[in-house]
Amino acid sequence: MSPVAALSLNVTAAVAVVISVFILVSNRVGGTFYRWFGGLALLGHVATSVFVLPSLPFRWDIRKFHEHAIHLLSGVPPEGSSTVNSFAAFQSLVYTVFGTDPTTVSIINGLIGVLIAVPAADLAKQLYPNLNSTDGIVALILYFPLPFLFLTIPIRDALNVLVLFTILALAARGYRTNTPSLWLPTIPLFGMLSLLRRELVFAILCGVGVAAIIYTIEFVEDSPPSTESLVALAGFGGLVSLPIVGPRLPVVSIARRMEYRTRGGAAYLEFMQYDRWFDMLLAAPTRAIYFQFAPFPLHVTSTFDFLAAVMTPVLALFALAAYRSVSNCKTDRIILFGLATVYIVGILGYGIIDANFGTTVRHRIPFTFLLVVAAAPVVERWEQSLRSWVGDRPRHDSSQHE
Repeated sequence: MSPVAALSLNVTAAVAVVISVFILVSNRVGGTFYRWFGGLALLGHVATSVFVLPSLPFRWDIRKFHEHAIHLLSGVPPEGSSTVNSFAAFQSLVYTVFGTDPTTVSIINGLIGVLIAVPAADLAKQLYPNLNSTDGIVALILYFPLPFLFLTIPIRDALNVLVLFTILALAARGYRTNTPSLWLPTIPLFGMLSLLRRELVFAILCGVGVAAIIYTIEFVEDSPPSTESLVALAGFGGLVSLPIVGPRLPVVSIARRMEYRTRGGAAYLEFMQYDRWFDMLLAAPTRAIYFQFAPFPLHVTSTFDFLAAVMTPVLALFALAAYRSVSNCKTDRIILFGLATVYIVGILGYGIIDANFGTTVRHRIPFTFLLVVAAAPVVERWEQSLRSWVGDRPRHDSSQHE
């Protein structure tokens, strides 16, 4: 058998497996809308894996993960960080089954990317108790343009995002339904995420801590405090903790990581340097904004920059939609403050270190999806309007205002 024929058989086998797994999952969760739109999205990921990725002129970290996986298969301990080696171990398992072709990993990543919509939609239901539909959320998670591409690439982003949202959804549902047993599966998931992206584990733990504090306050107080007073309390707690936490930050290590990421033509804010923790404090708000919304039009120097910059007003729109949804619709405050903490800690932490647009666009995918979840009521009204416009009968309002 020729190598080309063997390669085709490996890819075909991977496609058959991911389609079978998707059919099994979609028949149990997600409903008819997810079954059809998720299936189309999966086919899109497969087509991207087979026809688009091999023709792109840049390889990102694909070669690095591939080489590490090959070393593991050959019994040679690979050099590199434990987080890179962890996904390389997963990749080597895929290679064991389907052969040593990164395309098969892309196809598996496509399945993982499609599955993200399930916990994300469930998380939106827990955040907004009166939300009647999540079709709009599902569609956005499935087809958000740049995340669609990056979640297909044979690196660790798809798996990171799926594990993150599964943990958040299980934690939120366990709390809302008073079913602590749902928290048990998060233990191995935390272990998996710590091997892949330990900074996301830190963000989740911060969110859980804040949620636990607010739950305790509401449990002890005779009358629940207002949202404004809780926000003020959280801000005060953050300010008080700065002099304690700040001096303990590894400034030298963080500065080196940021400097490393300013290499290449896609770097931004190169003039910002960290000599002490207070420098990071001053830079954090600006860098967080860049992390979530950049590149801006003046940064466009390549086709990729242009595509990313086109999404900037879209991200701003979802940020506004999230604000309006949280302000006008009934939310579970415990979950809201927990998710807000995960989001804020995440964009501040990544913003301090990330310094080029390519890395930033990949790392902000989970936080972009969190914005979509937070904007759920507005998104569902958009989806209903679209259904009405194309002639489908709209459903009832997706949320009730307070």
